[in-house]
Amino acid sequence: MRFDTHVHLCDKQFDKDRAQCIAQADRVLECAVSLENAGQVLRFAAQYKSVYAAVGIHPSYCPSGEHITAELDRLAVLVQHPYCTAIGEIGLDKRADQPEFLLQQRLFAEQLDIAAMYRKPVSIHCVRASGPLCDILRSRECGRGFIHGFSMSKETARLCMDKGYLLGVGTVAAYTNGDRLRDVLRYIPKDRVVLETDSPYMPPELQRGMRNVPDNLKIPAQVLAELWNCEIQQVYAVTYTNACTALGIV
Repeated sequence: MRFDTHVHLCDKQFDKDRAQCIAQADRVLECAVSLENAGQVLRFAAQYKSVYAAVGIHPSYCPSGEHITAELDRLAVLVQHPYCTAIGEIGLDKRADQPEFLLQQRLFAEQLDIAAMYRKPVSIHCVRASGPLCDILRSRECGRGFIHGFSMSKETARLCMDKGYLLGVGTVAAYTNGDRLRDVLRYIPKDRVVLETDSPYMPPELQRGMRNVPDNLKIPAQVLAELWNCEIQQVYAVTYTNACTALGIV
């Protein structure tokens, strides 16, 4: 059984073969990036039994300060939808082309508060912002969910796990320059890891510029199989159970 814990299969790149791509994993967590596509994500989950929906505001879509409260109020309504399993994709991104970072921090922190209020797991995006991420997580009670596309330090991994989060491992773990990440993954207990592809983004190294698909879940799974010295089917089984437990589904 294979669980892809982070996909964007609503993307128009899947318009011609969406059903076939969904079938490449046994279950997927479809993540919204804004409230504008949250409705589509929820309808997607209603349409396909193997699809679970996460709704939230990605840091790249952080609204201006005067609109944050209204957007969070809208999110608080959406998370009560019967097909909403989690809140995501939320988080922090310090790349130069991203919205004002102080606003991102406020948005992220308040989305974590909504998750706590409604007892929802989260899918957290973090790019070049591990310090602020850790500061915000330290300031809150333990949560649950995933650190999407984890590629940070062992110390950050420890803090995230201590706060209740599992680490999402994607195709980047197999990149030729991924030795540092693989060293961190050797340290991570088996029950704190999940698999993901981020489809259609973050394709395998030799397919850069092409569309990623859930079938590529086998790539991070093989990395973990080698690190754990086990068969790939065991990796699928362990990470499937971990994902279901974190999301509160059976």
